[in-house]
Amino acid sequence: MATLTDSLAAILAGAASPLFGDGMLHRAQAQGGFADVPIRCRTEALWQGTGEPGLPEHRLTLIVLLPGLGTGPTTEDEVTAAGRRWRIAAVEQDPAGSHAILDARPL
Repeated sequence: MATLTDSLAAILAGAASPLFGDGMLHRAQAQGGFADVPIRCRTEALWQGTGEPGLPEHRLTLIVLLPGLGTGPTTEDEVTAAGRRWRIAAVEQDPAGSHAILDARPL
């Protein structure tokens, strides 16, 4: 039986789904390499920096719907979105479990 939190996550993700496009999560495998998992995601922000020392030149903030993914993305994973592949630098998960906000850097 699904918990109340699981039901709320599914409702929130279902309502937001039409606003999201297709992407690919590349889950890091213990034996090396990656396993590809289709995702629904939306680019929240795409920064192109000025090349200042200590700051990344490009940065992506991506929202990923979580229901159906099992476990959420980690900083060991990579993601393909906004026309390129990115390394996940930080993950913030919604308390209801409907989505995660990823901060990513280009490979």
